[in-house]
Amino acid sequence: MSLKGKHALVTGGASGIGQATVVQLLAQRASVTVADIADYSAQAKELGIGFVQADLSLTSEVDALIARLAEAGNIDILVNCAAIQPLNVPLTETGLDLLEQVYQTNYRSVFQLIARAPDYFNAGGRIVNLASWLGHTGVPGMSAYGPFKAALIQLTRIAALELAPRGITVNALCPGLVMTPAHAPESEALVSSIAPLGRAGTAEEIAGWIAFLASETAGYMTGQTLTIDGGLSAGYGVQTLGHITQNLMAAAE
Repeated sequence: MSLKGKHALVTGGASGIGQATVVQLLAQRASVTVADIADYSAQAKELGIGFVQADLSLTSEVDALIARLAEAGNIDILVNCAAIQPLNVPLTETGLDLLEQVYQTNYRSVFQLIARAPDYFNAGGRIVNLASWLGHTGVPGMSAYGPFKAALIQLTRIAALELAPRGITVNALCPGLVMTPAHAPESEALVSSIAPLGRAGTAEEIAGWIAFLASETAGYMTGQTLTIDGGLSAGYGVQTLGHITQNLMAAAE
């Protein structure tokens, strides 16, 4: 699965699954550029990779990132990890401002990159979108998050069909409950009690699948969505998670 000679752009690569993906791609000998709202310049210099600080919720900054791609030359791999996670927010308390912010970051920016970045792709490019198991499983309190992840899954399918003639594959990953900085440490015990495998996933496990989808090994796979959730979406624990989420929302009132 060597990615030697390949250039990858990873959005949201400064933390969590995105950061683990950067490490995994570097291990496979790819060159990497990170785009993130957080300042990752010191770490990028230490790793010997490129870095563009950008707020991808802003159309102008996505446009600027795409312009940088045009200046830099060709790209082989696009990994869309950048996202925000408003969790446990009741439907009746989800304001339109929050909804718009999630749309801009989690869907619109990905749409822009998928629509325009392929103009600078080498032959046989790879696009990997980070969706979520909440994109195909209903859980209370996720109305500002799950629907846009569901839209991302559908966008993955459509983009795969339209970009196939150009030799570009487009696939999505749906992580389950993964312990990242977005989750409070105390939630790990809760996750472990729900997941069939008895533990949360790790960012490194998800990053391994992203590296696979970016590789030549996955060259005949496109328009697909892989759910990596320890068996959660198989059904076990989902009802329990719903009850717990409702209790958390009630406690916050």
